[in-house]
Amino acid sequence: MRIAVDTDTYPGRSVVTVTGELDMLGAPRLRQILLGCLSEPGADVVADLDGITFLASTGLGVLVEAGQHATARGSKLRLVCSTRAVRRPLELTGLNQVFEIHPDLTSLT
Repeated sequence: MRIAVDTDTYPGRSVVTVTGELDMLGAPRLRQILLGCLSEPGADVVADLDGITFLASTGLGVLVEAGQHATARGSKLRLVCSTRAVRRPLELTGLNQVFEIHPDLTSLT
């Protein structure tokens, strides 16, 4: 297993938890799930990326597309990440300035 994606739905919020390597093989699966969760206008979706061990450019592309999809629908896509494997690529690409990033699920309001 290269990637596992689980979705939990709470009142007013969906949490998509991703573990493994987010590369060109796993990116389409995450894209499908994120865009599905964001399909309803005003959706609040949290992508918990703390379980990712490798984040390739295709994975970053999925996050950017999902973020644009959310904005177009008046929805929110927030990221949870505290590991270097995720934070570093976000910082190097400047995406840490684009996304609302939280260190853990408990810090969400």
